[in-house]
Amino acid sequence: FSIVFQRVETLIIGTALSFFIYIYLHEQLLANFKPFGGYANWVTIFRFLLMLTGGVLLNSWNPVYCFPFFLIALCLDGLDGYLARKLGQTTEFGAYLDMETDAFFVAFLSTYWYLDGRVGVWILFIGFLRYLYVLTLKLSGLEGKEEKGTRFAKIIAVLIMSALLAPFVLPEMVYMSMIVLASVLTVYSFGVSFVSRLQSR
Repeated sequence: FSIVFQRVETLIIGTALSFFIYIYLHEQLLANFKPFGGYANWVTIFRFLLMLTGGVLLNSWNPVYCFPFFLIALCLDGLDGYLARKLGQTTEFGAYLDMETDAFFVAFLSTYWYLDGRVGVWILFIGFLRYLYVLTLKLSGLEGKEEKGTRFAKIIAVLIMSALLAPFVLPEMVYMSMIVLASVLTVYSFGVSFVSRLQSR
């Protein structure tokens, strides 16, 4: 188990560094909001910190006790967007911060469940699909100035995150069914998005 954690710990440290470097590079933009960064972005950062805390505690706690950290992080998803719209603090930065927080949620738990032996290696494809998608857009020249999320894509994101919480508390037959179904929908969602970009090229 210690080997599993060491690998996951590397993912946590690397992602945390890139996350906070991204925030630092947008310091001037964040300074325009009161309080600094705006309430919406602080909710997103709080979600990210919950995931980091839950991930670190997986080393010494029973996974079931770490479940609430990830559950709360998921339940708060959407609140940041609501606050941004309500308070007039909608920015491209905030949208990306939210999407990258969701992406970390999926990548981290996918990696953890694979290393823990509960899900096969195929789950890593799902876990890092967003990063592969962004890279594909970059290489194919389809990357736009702004990445707009759709309601359908957001629903699918919530479904895959919910499914990845299932191994914490549900038996294998149930959580595997949930993860497989959510994974198929996730691939379909990214496929629809890619085709849409091709058609609008």
